[in-house]
Amino acid sequence: MIDPKRITLMTKLAAYESGEGKKTLPIQRYFKEDYIVMHVIGTAFTTTLAYVILLFMWLGYQFEELMENIHRTNLLHLGGAVLLIYVVVLAFFVAVSYFVYRAKYNAAQKGLKAYLENLKKLDELYKDDKTKAGYTASIGGVVKYDEYSGT
Repeated sequence: MIDPKRITLMTKLAAYESGEGKKTLPIQRYFKEDYIVMHVIGTAFTTTLAYVILLFMWLGYQFEELMENIHRTNLLHLGGAVLLIYVVVLAFFVAVSYFVYRAKYNAAQKGLKAYLENLKKLDELYKDDKTKAGYTASIGGVVKYDEYSGT
């Protein structure tokens, strides 16, 4: 027997799983702090990599001028400036990624909450159908209720 309520719920669940759920269902595997820290570490790594690449590109572009003025350049001051810029850039991107991934996790949890509520409703509909049909659950599987013997 086809139950329109079950069909409607299954359609909603399938639409969520194939749409928004592809992005939000994997988030469910993590605690909030773990999810945020994992992505902040990834952001720190990629920011460092990008900074090093850009630094080498700048050094390659300025190489001739740096070599001509190496005796006049305060290398300690230059290294401090490079390090200060790196720390500022890293702090900026880490802070931005923290807030972005925290908001993303919270939004995913709201969607997952509605998804899990629909799953519970669907489970209740199946349980209602089984009890109406005279089926009871057992450890070994589903057993037909024998109305003559009462077992």
